[in-house]
Amino acid sequence: MPAVVEYELTPDDYVQFNMHYIRNSPVAQRMRRNSVIALSGGVFAVGIFTWILEKRALPLVFFGIATVLCVLFGSRWWYWETTRRSKRIYAEAAKVRESHNALEIGPDGFRASGNSGEGTYKWPAVDNIVEDTHHTYVYVGMTGLIIPNRAFASEEDRKRFVEMAREYREAAVGLTSVNI
Repeated sequence: MPAVVEYELTPDDYVQFNMHYIRNSPVAQRMRRNSVIALSGGVFAVGIFTWILEKRALPLVFFGIATVLCVLFGSRWWYWETTRRSKRIYAEAAKVRESHNALEIGPDGFRASGNSGEGTYKWPAVDNIVEDTHHTYVYVGMTGLIIPNRAFASEEDRKRFVEMAREYREAAVGLTSVNI
């Protein structure tokens, strides 16, 4: 039995999707870690270089403290900066305005539609169905469908929809049988 959910997506939904991906992607985590290491190393190298040139301890102390701050707060800054840039990109993108979307799920797959088009997918194409505080994400390859929790009348409706989608997917890839 198919189930349908209709909802509006805002630019903030896209930003939250990007940040969810970044917080959970091993590649993005390596980028964050390497950025913090490079920033901290660069600040410390400037301190050493300044100390060598001036033969005074003050620059070394100053840049040492700056290095410690980079290590302690570099990740927080990286997430803040990534969020800020994502918001700017979506604010400039003409396509990413509020858009009406619909997602219909059934035993054979799902149909997603929105302002920019529609597509039909078979369940084996779905890599994962992930829930976070404000959204459910249906990952298909390198992209994902964003379903805000506000699209559902209640938390129970959302949980049932997600459970149905997971059961359909698992049955399609041979993990379980559907009892819906």
